Amino acid sequence: MRALPPSRDGVTILEAMVALTILALTFTSLYALYGQGLGVLRSTNQAAVAQNLLLARADRLRDLGWYILSGSSPTSVSTVLATTDSTTLYRIANFPKAVETIAAYAYSPPALSGSTATYLITGSNSSAPVLTPALFSTGTNSCLKFVIHLEWTDSHSLLHTREISTVVNKSANP
Repeated sequence: MRALPPSRDGVTILEAMVALTILALTFTSLYALYGQGLGVLRSTNQAAVAQNLLLARADRLRDLGWYILSGSSPTSVSTVLATTDSTTLYRIANFPKAVETIAAYAYSPPALSGSTATYLITGSNSSAPVLTPALFSTGTNSCLKFVIHLEWTDSHSLLHTREISTVVNKSANP
């Protein structure tokens, strides 16, 4: 009987290079997916914070009450944008290019189609709120509808917007 040749255990250089190439491609793909995942997470977080900010603004407007909101000079409403607590300031700092607008409409339920804003307050974290016009009248309406709009640009220069509205009724707020 003839003896079998001794086996050569191990890998050739070519096999090792192919294995390393496959490994490198796998890690590169995982790294790219990780970066994309963080971007989606950041964007989702900003959207949630924006929604919470808008809800907080709507609550503050409702807390002011009818007589402050419907007075002849809505400057007190602009303080909703001008004065914020430390939590809100921290959250607004996450939106470096944010512009926030509060539009007030004389509201006659159920439709608002074709209405123009009774007054408009626009502010950003880099400037004081601007009120247009300075004087207004609610006329015979017993409701005001506020539309609060937040617009910001993220780190990838994508424009995002969120909007919420609330109605303040004369009879519900003493």
